[in-house]
Amino acid sequence: STLILGQSKEIIDHVKSIVPEKSCFLYRNFPDHKTSEFTLSSTSDEPIKIFYAGLLGVAQGVFELCKQLKLNNLNIELHIFGDGAEKKQIEDFIKNNSEKKIIFHGMMERNQLLNKLTTFDIALVPLKARIYGSVPSKIFEYGSLGFPVLYFGGGEGEDIVKENNMGWIAPVGDYEALNKELELISELPKENFSEMKTDLFQNSKTSFNLDKQIADLLSKKVF
Repeated sequence: STLILGQSKEIIDHVKSIVPEKSCFLYRNFPDHKTSEFTLSSTSDEPIKIFYAGLLGVAQGVFELCKQLKLNNLNIELHIFGDGAEKKQIEDFIKNNSEKKIIFHGMMERNQLLNKLTTFDIALVPLKARIYGSVPSKIFEYGSLGFPVLYFGGGEGEDIVKENNMGWIAPVGDYEALNKELELISELPKENFSEMKTDLFQNSKTSFNLDKQIADLLSKKVF
């Protein structure tokens, strides 16, 4: 290879440890929504709405999350969108545990999903176990739309959420810490989320900007 692009610093460091003479560059999976209009809002008369949207597979561990979350006495709902290997288990669990305040919506077409999420408050980004070298692209996608993030995946993603003031972090696999974060979130007034969404949307224009990243790579004569 004459050029190596890695989507995380961990990948770059690993490659450099094997072939230190190679040119390696960080290339994040930034989205390009092609929109400059902020569309999110918060409704003061509803609970805080956290959502997970995506694959319901083993790596994401959403079924285990459903079992471990303690939302009963909190001003929070969890909404789940998607399909995958754990779908049936999740549906059965919700049916038998209605007090958990978890709502399953199934699959939705992308534009329909984004319209549905307009008044939701926080995006949940989980992994069942830390995956070395991974940075879930959902962090960048939700940040670019203006959604605060509750990150539960470990690794470099934690640093990105912290550095960009994107929301909340719980150590991967630590459900006790996750529930403590949810307790803190539950006590926040809804107007706080409106401010967070606006700030995130504005900041993402520079922090997660695909054109800016390409321009930077071109200035370094990467291509």
